[in-house]
Amino acid sequence: MNEHLMDIVLQGPMHDYTPTIATEYSKLPFVNNVIISCWDSCPMYEMPSNIKLVCSSDSPTTGFGNRNRQIKSSRNGLEYVMTEFCAKLRTDQFISLDSMHKLYNYYFSNCEINSPFKTATPYNKIGVHGVCRDFAFHPIDHIFWGNTQDLVKFFDIEYDMQLPTPSGKSDFDNYIRSETYITLSYVLHHYNELSHLKENYTEYLLDNSPLRQEAISISEQLMPTLFYVFPKIDLDWIKYGMQSYHYDVMESERGGHAYWSPDNL
Repeated sequence: MNEHLMDIVLQGPMHDYTPTIATEYSKLPFVNNVIISCWDSCPMYEMPSNIKLVCSSDSPTTGFGNRNRQIKSSRNGLEYVMTEFCAKLRTDQFISLDSMHKLYNYYFSNCEINSPFKTATPYNKIGVHGVCRDFAFHPIDHIFWGNTQDLVKFFDIEYDMQLPTPSGKSDFDNYIRSETYITLSYVLHHYNELSHLKENYTEYLLDNSPLRQEAISISEQLMPTLFYVFPKIDLDWIKYGMQSYHYDVMESERGGHAYWSPDNL
């Protein structure tokens, strides 16, 4: 029996391969339930008892880069978690079972398991797939793994009510990157003295912001207090036909600023 039984939340649209992903994860000895948090417009599949479907109505607006949908479906799925620790993954990616064991062993070998009588979050650091250090507060958001109450807090943020422009996801000179938008909101739960970064985001958080480097420097100091970085894993991004994660491309495009080693956070 594993010491830490976990639920897994798969967040996003229901793809025809999502039930297979959920079934594979449900075979892991440390997994309690797999929760698929999708939309009420998605196709439905008959599932075994340890795979649960949570179907939500769409978010009031999509937000830039669909971030409101990520916020809502993550938050709604986490409401059904019954275990102290959980992982929030995606419906369009499959992490090999060997790598899932690797993540489990790494997290519980490195995270400080705080007292159950602790009354304030964060209870533990959140494990993430990687960090892009050339942007402020920017984890690589394929994996969020940690104490359930911390993950609930992570996604307990307000929707982005800005309407996306036709230029869409690439307009980072006018819109905060989604990873930064979501993560900074969590950071502000614990460091509310940094609220000026969000309030003055055009000065700090856009790709062309004049004080962008100042925000990155603050991020460098604070991210290690709230997050662990996992080692590289085997990740099949099925949606894009990628049988392995493009670590080499990420490291090249980011100029050496994308990291997966915990020593480099």
